[in-house]
Amino acid sequence: MGGIEVTGVWEGLSGLLAASNGHADRKFERAVIDSREVREGDLFFAVRGEREDGHDFVAQAIEAGAFGAVVERPVDAPGAAPLFHVSDSLEALQRLAGWWRRRHDVKVIAVTGSVGKTTCKELIASVLGCKYSVLKS
Repeated sequence: MGGIEVTGVWEGLSGLLAASNGHADRKFERAVIDSREVREGDLFFAVRGEREDGHDFVAQAIEAGAFGAVVERPVDAPGAAPLFHVSDSLEALQRLAGWWRRRHDVKVIAVTGSVGKTTCKELIASVLGCKYSVLKS
């Protein structure tokens, strides 16, 4: 990603961000929704799922190295980690991703259909990965 400064988070979440507790000079490299996958410097998005609520894992994510979290409700966070309060953390993640993509010349390939999407995606990623940096999902 090249690092996004906290001020970029504020800009990317314009209109959705209710409050933040500072750290404007900090940067994060990755946005993460699974506290078990957090690495040093990540920004954790507390997303509610069918079985789990990411808000229950904010402290764990920060202890694992996340520099801050995007949350929908007040949570206990160790230290002085920045918390970005929004009305919907999944929408915040989507909005921040869109904001980031608009600022970079990123090529996107979409595969649609009812049969063979995964195989096609893996083949495309394998071929392009020989020359380019590829992200697939």
